[in-house]
Amino acid sequence: MLTKRQKIADSQKSVALWFDDSKIKAVESRFAELRQLDPNKSMSEAEIAAMIRAVPSVRKKVMTRATEIIKDTLGENQQGAARRLSSRLASDAALKKLLR
Repeated sequence: MLTKRQKIADSQKSVALWFDDSKIKAVESRFAELRQLDPNKSMSEAEIAAMIRAVPSVRKKVMTRATEIIKDTLGENQQGAARRLSSRLASDAALKKLLR
């Protein structure tokens, strides 16, 4: 029986794509779900690329959660300040470097 990685590799034989290693598990999980529905499922280059693009980056996840925390902490009457803080975090060069 083929492993998940082998199945993904088989479906990508004609596709030369490079993507962030942090997205591999998410892509493998999604592909495993598709294989349960159809064991003979193969994917086109466009389908694989779309699946990879749909996986949020670590930076995106961190910024989304930070924004939620800021909004929750400051409350409804401070939405302008929450937006400014979120924007400041998103544009901070040192934070971007840490989240690569």
